[in-house]
Amino acid sequence: LALPMPHWVGLPRATFPYILAIMVAMAFFAVGGGVLDAYTLDLLGDERRGEYGRYRLWLAVSWGIGNALMGWVADHLGFDYNFVVSGALNLLAIGLMGAALPSRTRGERRILQQRQLQQ
Repeated sequence: LALPMPHWVGLPRATFPYILAIMVAMAFFAVGGGVLDAYTLDLLGDERRGEYGRYRLWLAVSWGIGNALMGWVADHLGFDYNFVVSGALNLLAIGLMGAALPSRTRGERRILQQRQLQQ
């Protein structure tokens, strides 16, 4: 398994710790897709649930554009820079989600109100 490794990371290529780190990182980010889908549906609510397809469409479009750009980066700058770009974009996404997403969805607020009424 010959995985690219930026020279500044300090791990030799294709070692067990390196492969384990990649697997853990991939598992961490892979879980987010399903969670964000469920969260999006909850934010849309029952009356706007039909708009979910538009959100998924833009996700697919951004995925395609991102792949094309990452291919360009790999061809012109080197494959290792894809890790830097991906990390920076993931940090940006985490920051935007933390700043823009509400702390509670409608469903969560409804459940909390029902619990408060029961007390």
